[in-house]
Amino acid sequence: MRTPGVEARHVKGTGAERLMFAFSKDGEPLKVYGRKFPVFDSALIAKKRWRAVVATAQPIVYLPSNEDTLDPLFVSGGKEFLLDTARRAIEELRLARAPSVAFPGQLLADVVPAEVITTLAVIEQTDDADFVKKKAGAVDEVLSHYGMKREEAYRYSVSSASALGAMQFTNRKGNGTYALVVRRCPAAKLDPIFDRGATNILNAMKAAICLFDIELYQMRSDIRFAYRENKEVLGIFPVAAYNGGPRNVTKLYGVMKRMGVKLEDLRPPGEQPPGMQVNCPCLWKEEATGVRPVTIPKYNTENRWYIEKYQSILSVFE
Repeated sequence: MRTPGVEARHVKGTGAERLMFAFSKDGEPLKVYGRKFPVFDSALIAKKRWRAVVATAQPIVYLPSNEDTLDPLFVSGGKEFLLDTARRAIEELRLARAPSVAFPGQLLADVVPAEVITTLAVIEQTDDADFVKKKAGAVDEVLSHYGMKREEAYRYSVSSASALGAMQFTNRKGNGTYALVVRRCPAAKLDPIFDRGATNILNAMKAAICLFDIELYQMRSDIRFAYRENKEVLGIFPVAAYNGGPRNVTKLYGVMKRMGVKLEDLRPPGEQPPGMQVNCPCLWKEEATGVRPVTIPKYNTENRWYIEKYQSILSVFE
């Protein structure tokens, strides 16, 4: 520590976007609204041009999600920012007349509602353990971060699988999911440079819409047509694919058959009746007596919670 009287304590997290410290001065707690850290040019680092690395370093202010910054105005501002960005992404695709491959004759702009694509920007940054423990509180922390930092939020968020940015696209030596979407969706005019395109949330949302469409095209026709009639609820399928590819859609569909849940029976989540609660992650099924939750059997823990987060977060934007 360089400042007399100031102490820091590591709370949790690793990496710039998730590293959290508690600070105090002369024993009194301090509120932490932002942290500054440098971003270096990776190409220069690879070439070991250290003087150039230092000369070109850019300062970035990271606004952490914690109890100091969790303000209702930041949370509502985050929701408004994400919805506005999603609507702009859809409008740009509409103006470009980008076609859908899942639904021939339709525009890509009409495939995914803004509320659905917006959930991904929150899901990808909401830690599973935090969600299980805090539910809406974990979601509010992420929304607060978007409300404070807007376009810069989660720009440098990198997962253990090297997924980058708010929408967590991968590169894999230039031939990952992002490169696939750029090739398969030329009318969207996505930024071809991965590091730049994946860290620009407007561009990344357009790429996510393209990926939704590509993955819907690969699904069974009954899922695809059911989705078209009930996009918000049946969004669980492209969301499952976004998390782990077509294999998770196949697994989810098979699990639903074992659960006795038909596509046309799926409904938005409701309130669990007192004394009859079931363990979630759940899907919600309509029966003669009303809508009830049905526990999703174990098939992929991460994907089950991904679907649970999607259903919870979607209700926030609706």
